[in-house]
Amino acid sequence: MMKQMLIVGLLFISIGGFAQDKKKVEFKRKGTFSGKKSETPDAELGSKLPEFQIMNANKDLVAKSDLVKPGLPCVVMFFNPSCGHCQDATRMFKDSLSQYKNIPFVLITGDNMANEIRTFAEMTGVTNVSNITIGADYSKISELLFEYKGIPQLMFYDKNQILKTKLYKDFHAVDVSRQLDALLK
Repeated sequence: MMKQMLIVGLLFISIGGFAQDKKKVEFKRKGTFSGKKSETPDAELGSKLPEFQIMNANKDLVAKSDLVKPGLPCVVMFFNPSCGHCQDATRMFKDSLSQYKNIPFVLITGDNMANEIRTFAEMTGVTNVSNITIGADYSKISELLFEYKGIPQLMFYDKNQILKTKLYKDFHAVDVSRQLDALLK
C-alpha cells in the first residue's frame, strides 16, 4: 500500500512539472528615461497616449478627450490610494506645481479601488483642483502603460500626446517642474 502511494505521488509530481507552461510574451523594447527597457510597447518613449476612460469619484465615466486638452502637454500618474509616495506626489502637484494649472494631471488607480478615490482626493486636498482628475481604470489603460518599476509612475506627454519622459516612485517637485518646462518650450 505504501509503495503504491509513493508511486502515485511521484506520478503527480512528474505530471505537474510537464503541466507548467513557461511561454513568455516578448515585446519590442526601447530605452526609457530611467535607462531601463519598457515591457509594453504603449509605454515606450515616442508612443502616443491611447484612448481611455476613467471612472471618477462620482462614478461618472470620463474620456481622455475630456481630460487631455489639444495643444497642451499632460501628465498621467498610475497610483495606489494607500501608497504614501502617491499621496505625497498628489499633494506636491497641488502645493508646489500650481504654476502649471493649465496642464492636466490625470491620476489613475486600479478599477478595484474605485471606492477609495473620493477619500484619496479629500485626504490629499485636491478635491476642487481643476487640473487634477482622479479616477479608476475603467478601460484597462494600466494594462497598456503601467510598468512594475514602482509607484507612483508618472508619464509626461507633449502637446501631441507623445510620451516623452517617465518617472517612478521617488521624485521631487523640481524633477516634475523640469520635465513640464521642457514640454512647454
